[in-house]
Amino acid sequence: MNVDATPTLHIWPAQWGLPSLDAECLATLMHLQLAIPGRFAVVECANPDSSPTGHLPYLSHALHTVASYASIVKYVSALNPATLPAASTEAVPEVFSADLDHMLSGSERAVRTAWAAHTHYVLGDLLAHVLYSLPENYSTLVYPTLASLYPVPQRYYVPHRIRDLHAPRLDASGLWNLAGEEIEDVEAEEAEAQSKFPRDGKPRSTPAPPPLDKVKIWKSAFFRERVIERARGALEPYARLLHDKHFFFYDRPTSLDVLLASHILLFTSPPFPDPLLGDLIRDSFPSLIAHAQATLSEALPSRPFAANYLVAAPQSSALSTLLPPFGTLWKRSAHKEKTNTAEDVKFQRGRLLWFGVAALGTLGYMLFAPSTFQFVIVKPDEVEAEDDDDDAEDEESEESEA
Repeated sequence: MNVDATPTLHIWPAQWGLPSLDAECLATLMHLQLAIPGRFAVVECANPDSSPTGHLPYLSHALHTVASYASIVKYVSALNPATLPAASTEAVPEVFSADLDHMLSGSERAVRTAWAAHTHYVLGDLLAHVLYSLPENYSTLVYPTLASLYPVPQRYYVPHRIRDLHAPRLDASGLWNLAGEEIEDVEAEEAEAQSKFPRDGKPRSTPAPPPLDKVKIWKSAFFRERVIERARGALEPYARLLHDKHFFFYDRPTSLDVLLASHILLFTSPPFPDPLLGDLIRDSFPSLIAHAQATLSEALPSRPFAANYLVAAPQSSALSTLLPPFGTLWKRSAHKEKTNTAEDVKFQRGRLLWFGVAALGTLGYMLFAPSTFQFVIVKPDEVEAEDDDDDAEDEESEESEA
């Protein structure tokens, strides 16, 4: 198999019993396995900065690099057998098509596009809230998982940086640690209320607010109920659209099936200490769980998951990757020395001669120009004596002026 002709998918590593810990990476992997089985390779990567957009997944193929699920799907859909490596006989269909949605009509494509955008933004926000905004889930599960992917010192700051990248999106959607922020405001108000003389300097006559523990319970319960209702409203249309079918449109998954399944799997598969939305899906939407499992089994039937596709060498995240490749540089310099011509050797010798003459000239100027440069050796005792004499002279001058 020609490596240059092999599309290589870079995704977050496998975790929690899933091929990847990221919903978009998981969806892209299942999509490629359904569209071009046996014709691509997978690289587990924990460095989003290697992507042109700063986010995983991304696909590298020959001279092309494509990032994000939507862009990768669009790129892969336009591929043909001439641009792909050969696959095994079992993996080659009678009619090749890398487009999972090639059988959809115009109206069905419009429905797919609308619900795919809804899945990406609405369910994506809810999933990011479960992973990064709920304190117990992040501190107990997500942070240790991400930290285990990095060596020292990256493990101490990279997970927090990844979390901070989700903060603006969650803040804009009203899902960024809302309960915690409200509790902090209540704590400040309570501290000011309990103070005899607050900042304005006037005694406070209003009654103190309820105890902080009750406020925490009320705020947390209200916030959690609001998130649950928001998730319920987002998931009910998918259950109605799916109804009693295995997949949304036909008897095989489309790009919408793959995208929704990746989010449902990450809601329900990880062992969250706070399974806020996982319990909701298990109790109220079992059909969505069955659909997600069916899509995963259709795309990756074998276990372990890596047995379904070609796994390339993972990228190293050791501290040595931060250093320049000295061995390679040494080999290159040695190779250059071997291939130098007589003119190159003459030029290098002339350059060394020039540096030598310049150094000797500078040293001679410093030695034979005593009026300009003088090297004086002074003992520490002499320096202290001179300082004492200067102090005495200053005192005498001050007394004479007085």
